[in-house]
Amino acid sequence: MATIKNKGLQNVISRSEYKDNSFSDAYGVRMTEGPLVALLSRAVVVLDTDVTVLYTEQIPEIGQEPDYDAALAYLR
Repeated sequence: MATIKNKGLQNVISRSEYKDNSFSDAYGVRMTEGPLVALLSRAVVVLDTDVTVLYTEQIPEIGQEPDYDAALAYLR
């Protein structure tokens, strides 16, 4: 499985929320039940320069890694 660090990518933005919930609200990644309620699930969203969604993946288990290769395919 690929990692972002070894792919030489530019303009990659890793996001987290602290005070602004706009990402989780827009993409529906806030957990609504269970012991991690109100936290964000692990997700990958690839956007183009027009902010059009090209690829999304919401990971079913918080400890599972995303399919980096699938996401990277949209960046080439």
